[in-house]
Amino acid sequence: MIRLFMGQAKSGKTYKVYEEMKQHIENGKNNETILIVPEQFTLEAEKQFISHSRMNGILGVEIISFKRLMHRIFMEVGSIDQSIITEMGKMMLLRKVFLSSEEVLQLYKNAYDKPGFLLKFHELIQELKQNMIVPDDLDRIYKSIEVESLLKLKIKDLKTIFEGYENEKGDLFFDDEDYYNLLLEVMPETELLKNASVWVDGFDSFTVQEYEILKRIAQDSKNLTL
Repeated sequence: MIRLFMGQAKSGKTYKVYEEMKQHIENGKNNETILIVPEQFTLEAEKQFISHSRMNGILGVEIISFKRLMHRIFMEVGSIDQSIITEMGKMMLLRKVFLSSEEVLQLYKNAYDKPGFLLKFHELIQELKQNMIVPDDLDRIYKSIEVESLLKLKIKDLKTIFEGYENEKGDLFFDDEDYYNLLLEVMPETELLKNASVWVDGFDSFTVQEYEILKRIAQDSKNLTL
C-alpha cells in the first residue's frame, strides 16, 4: 500500500511522519519501522525523531538513506566481490578513455585538459546512470537526428566516452550507480522489507533508480508512506 502526505512547506508533514512512527512503536507492531531520508540528513532526522518521540533511543527504528539501505540489504543477502572505484580512480579512468579516444572525438578531443572538465563530465555520466540511460540509448538518439548539428556531435562524443568508461571499468570496479542496479536485482531476496512499515521524507526529487527502489519497496513492504 502506498500513501502520500501532501501539503505546503512547514505544514506538518514531517511531524505527521514522526508521530505515526512513534505510535507504530508504542503499539508494539511486530515489524520493522524504517524511515528513508537524504544521505546528509540521517543524523539530523535521528535527533529530531528522538526529540519528538521523547524516547531514550531509537531501538527498533531504522533511519537510513538509500545508500545505507543498500548496504543493509547486501549484508543480509550476501556480500559482493566488486571493489568500489574511488573519486580519484574515476578521474584517472576517464582521462585514460579521453586519451585513447582522441582520434574519433570531434568536439571534446582536447577538452579534458581544461580545469574541472573531467569532474563535470563524470557528473554528467553519473546523472545518466542514475536515470538508467545507457550508451545504446545515446546511440539511438544520435541516429534519430537527421540533420548534422552541434547537438548531434556532442551526443556522439558523449556516447563514445560513456561507453569507453563503462568498458574500462568493466566488472572489476563498481560505482554507486552500479550498486543500485545490483540492489534492484537482489531486493526480492531480502527479508528486511517484508512486513516493514516504511516512511520516506525530506526529498525534493528522486532519480529513476530511486523510483525503481521505491517501487520494489512498495511491492515488498507492508506499507510505504511518501
